[in-house]
Amino acid sequence: MAIQPKPGRFRGVRDAFATTWMVLREDPARGVGGTLMIFSGALSGPLLGLALAALVTTTADGRTGAGVIAGCCVAVLAVVQLTMSHFVSMVFGVLGERAVVATANRLTRAVQDRVTLTRQEDPDFADDLSLLQKDIFGVHFVVRALLETFAVVTQMLVTIALLGRLQPLLMLLPLAALAPYYAGRYGQRIAERTRTAVEADQRRAHALLTLAQKPGPMMEIRLAGLSGELERRQEELILRYGRTQQRSETLAALARTAGQLVFGLAYGIALFVVVRSAVEGRAGAGDVVLAIVLARQVATGVTQILSLALDMQRAGLIGARMRRIMDAAAVDEAAEATPKPGTGTGTGTDVSGASQAPGLLAEGIRLERVRFRYPGGDRDILRDVDMTLPAGSVVALVGENGAGKSTLVKLLCGLYEPTGGRILVDGLDLGAVAPKRWREATSAAFQDFVRLEFPVRQVVGVGDLPHVDDTAAVRAALSDAGALDLVEGFPNGLATPIGTSFADGRDLSGGQWQKLALARAMMRSEPVLLILDEPTAALDAQAEHALFERHLARAREAAAARGAIALFVSHRFSTVSMADHIIVLDDGAVIERGSHADLLAAGGTYARLFELQARGYRTEAAAG
Repeated sequence: MAIQPKPGRFRGVRDAFATTWMVLREDPARGVGGTLMIFSGALSGPLLGLALAALVTTTADGRTGAGVIAGCCVAVLAVVQLTMSHFVSMVFGVLGERAVVATANRLTRAVQDRVTLTRQEDPDFADDLSLLQKDIFGVHFVVRALLETFAVVTQMLVTIALLGRLQPLLMLLPLAALAPYYAGRYGQRIAERTRTAVEADQRRAHALLTLAQKPGPMMEIRLAGLSGELERRQEELILRYGRTQQRSETLAALARTAGQLVFGLAYGIALFVVVRSAVEGRAGAGDVVLAIVLARQVATGVTQILSLALDMQRAGLIGARMRRIMDAAAVDEAAEATPKPGTGTGTGTDVSGASQAPGLLAEGIRLERVRFRYPGGDRDILRDVDMTLPAGSVVALVGENGAGKSTLVKLLCGLYEPTGGRILVDGLDLGAVAPKRWREATSAAFQDFVRLEFPVRQVVGVGDLPHVDDTAAVRAALSDAGALDLVEGFPNGLATPIGTSFADGRDLSGGQWQKLALARAMMRSEPVLLILDEPTAALDAQAEHALFERHLARAREAAAARGAIALFVSHRFSTVSMADHIIVLDDGAVIERGSHADLLAAGGTYARLFELQARGYRTEAAAG
């Protein structure tokens, strides 16, 4: 579960320091040069005050030579103060981009490779991730902001020392900076609490907006006349979080204004003290000029410190969210690498102590009273599932929509852990097997497949990364999926870019995308478990039947060689009938199992569904 922003803030700032150090180490020359520029720009302010005071004093005393030197110093320091920020922006623009890329890559690796699906479905984690994705470009300014913070603090110390030379009481002037500083922090806390509170509404409003922009949903939206209703709901969400944000922004602005007023009063009193000293003859004209410049410098420094403090708070919040996600990733990774108590470690173990996935099966996969409930759910999706997938068999899983088929597939792939019960692979608890190793021994084509916009060779090849550029392996996978003819019709064959993100990319139909997804699942040549979850939903019945026959033959070969299991999920019973074993799910429980002939003879749910579908095909054939 996510933690509220405040407790992780200091760790977040620490992470910001770590990011800065990492970036400076990668480009030390640019880092050192930029640091010198920042400090020279910051110190030019109080030094300019000294130079102006010297110019006024030497001119009043008639010392021409010293006045010329002081005037040259004024000119040089003025140029440094006016131009240095431009060069700093150029240098730290490059360093900031590197920081963003490094942070984004770190986040992507953690979320894609280490965080479990259960964690990703946690609403608090989703909020943290969503806010971090929005704010990640703020890392661009972290390196510069940290160094500028040190520089401005140094500038303020020099300014305080110079003010103390004029009048010791003036050293108290920077204390007035505490008022706008704490007022700014208070305003930032209000704003951050509001951002967290309205994030769910913003995500829903964004989802409605993107939904209406996608070609697939757009057809249904227009046909059903839903645009007005979706627009109304989106507007309601926007107005609701807009009102909340407006209230928080008003409170934050009032707090910051009050803080600035306190400092403004102190600024006026400081100038009065110095001018009175000059009138009474205790200070010269140069001292008055120096006091005015330094007091102005304090005002500027206060504004900078306030701005940088808020920037560092934001950086701290970014770092804190990043830290929470990294901590969650570390916890999930460690949990996956550690065998569950009571599961044993099997015969082959990796360095973590978790068992290796078997390269062949002798008994098969058995589920014992498996239950599963999604995070935050109020009911079990799977209820006391007992079933066996014998080694070397072809198994079909059937059931009506919502029966729990896809959820069961996710558990068999090791993407979720059962809420109760256990899954045994040749007698070894799947919880004792290193998840990464089990996934490497499994291949699957999911109902919700990924549409990867790469050249064809890579769209298919990433199904087995070590062979992503192996042309022979890719062509074999395409052949197994019945997609070789499709690719050979492309202008550049395997080099043809797929997807509209390419200027010359080839757009595909749903069925063509699905064939490439199937080919991707075929890239792993020796999985011990092959799962095809509604792999041909976008294909016609004849194409699915032909594809199933090819996979059936391949599955039989794999079964004979290493006891591999092929699991098919399909709604088409003419295809399912070719399987060795058929398992029927209903409302999360196994209600029937057996061969096609056995289940027809039993006259239960399977027989009823089979007859309904067969009657539909006969009606279509008669009508045709």
